[in-house]
Amino acid sequence: MKTKATMIDPVCHMTIDPANAAGSVEHGSQTYYFCSAHCVAKFKRDPQSFLNPPQAPIAIQPVSISRTKPAAQSAQSEVDYTCPMHPEIVQKGPGSCPICGMALEPKTISLEHDEANPELVEMTRRFWVSVVLTLPLLLLAMSEMIPGRPVQHALSVWTLSACGPQQAPGALASRCDAFRICTPRSPLPSP
Repeated sequence: MKTKATMIDPVCHMTIDPANAAGSVEHGSQTYYFCSAHCVAKFKRDPQSFLNPPQAPIAIQPVSISRTKPAAQSAQSEVDYTCPMHPEIVQKGPGSCPICGMALEPKTISLEHDEANPELVEMTRRFWVSVVLTLPLLLLAMSEMIPGRPVQHALSVWTLSACGPQQAPGALASRCDAFRICTPRSPLPSP
C-alpha cells in the first residue's frame, strides 16, 4: 500500500497533495506547493516573510494562570495589563486602552479574588439604579392586567385628594382640572 506525500502551503498552512496543487514555486533549491493562485502570488511577492515569519503576535500567546495570592499591593501593580481588542497595548497596572477606551485586563490571571473589581462595582450600581427607576414604570404599565385595577383606583383617589378637600362636584371642578379626568361621569362644561 502506497501513501501519498503531502506538503504544507507556506502561506495559508493548508495540507496540499502535490499532484492536485494549484501551483508551485521553486525557491532556494526547494519546491513549494500552494492551494490556490492567490497563495502563489502572495508567496512570489515576498517569500521570506512566509519562510521566516516574525514572532507570533501577542494575542495568540498563552496566558498564564497562577493559584498563588499576591504578596502585596505593589506586587499586584507590577502585573502587565493589556487591551482585549488591541493586544499591542501593554502597561503595568490597571487602566483603560488609549485607542478604544476599554478596561485593560491582566495578562496573568489569578484564581484568588482578593481585590475589588471597579468595573463590577460600577456596573452593579448602575444595575440597581435602573431597577429602582424601572419598577414603578413596569408596575404602572402592567397594572391594567391586575384584577380589580388597584393602581388606577389608587391614582384616582390620590389625584382627588391632591386637589383639595371634598366639596360639591361643581366647586371641586372649578378648583381642580384633574377632576374631569378622575370622574368622567360629571358633565364637562361647554365652550
